[in-house]
Amino acid sequence: LLCRYPEEDHESFPLPESVPMFCLPMGATIECWPHHTKHSLPVFSTFVLTGASGEKVYGAAIQFYEPYPEEDLTERQRSQLGLSCSSLGPDGSSLYGNKSICLLSHWPFFQSFRSFLTFLYRYSISGPHALPIEKHVAHFMLNVPFPSIQRPRILVQLSPHDSLILSQPVSSPLPLSGGSLSTLLLNLGPKNAATLLVLAVTEHKILVHSLRPAALTSVTEALVSLIFPFHWPCPYIPLCPLALADVLSAPCPFIVGVDSRYFDLYVPPADISCVDLDTNTISQKDDKKAITWKLLPRRACKHLLNCLNKLYQQLLQ
Repeated sequence: LLCRYPEEDHESFPLPESVPMFCLPMGATIECWPHHTKHSLPVFSTFVLTGASGEKVYGAAIQFYEPYPEEDLTERQRSQLGLSCSSLGPDGSSLYGNKSICLLSHWPFFQSFRSFLTFLYRYSISGPHALPIEKHVAHFMLNVPFPSIQRPRILVQLSPHDSLILSQPVSSPLPLSGGSLSTLLLNLGPKNAATLLVLAVTEHKILVHSLRPAALTSVTEALVSLIFPFHWPCPYIPLCPLALADVLSAPCPFIVGVDSRYFDLYVPPADISCVDLDTNTISQKDDKKAITWKLLPRRACKHLLNCLNKLYQQLLQ
């Protein structure tokens, strides 16, 4: 953790210690890039932390690369990067390290937080500017009012070209959630969405994975709200850092989301149902009868799939 605002914990909302690990779920890395490598765009991700009292903390983060000073490398890092003792080599390759900026809240205003974090990132790599970046952070945290019933929509003007809207959460009988039912349906389609519901209500080990970290929280949060009025009592980590991947060996049911690059490094235990959001597939262990939407009561299931099909077609259009 390089810096934080506010600098001291508020008694009502202390900073969870694990936040840095969730901001960089695949770990902090130093990479050596060839000279003409195209700079990658920042990656937006969201995560959910659950406190001992069951209160949720929603995190929104953007991860990006910035130049890493060669003189800060240890000899071990040099050899691991394949660098000679003298310099980065004749091809003019460059060193980069990944960093993240993150916003925490008890409210899942993920789209608004994404706009604000993207603005901060762009502001930090452009300039010079009349105002220091800290001024924008303090203004957003201290001066922007929370949307209320009297003022349900707050327009925040960040610059002449950048603005965002904070909206009062939609009134719903469902508990507040960072989930998006439309994201779940778009990524999985009607039948796989219904199968995922069956896996949850029958308390299976569910591993959701994608190369788009922002989609993981949307889908896992939506899944947990789908089983309402039931409550998911087992381990639940919508975006699981690599360092916590041991939870996949737990002897109890769980809902866990991971970056798909996890599979480049590890083979998950065999008793897990893997849900791939990028290819719309659900894979289960071969030697047991696959659990599908067909386990649902026939008449209710037919009605459910008809409704989901109509909604799915509307989303595609």
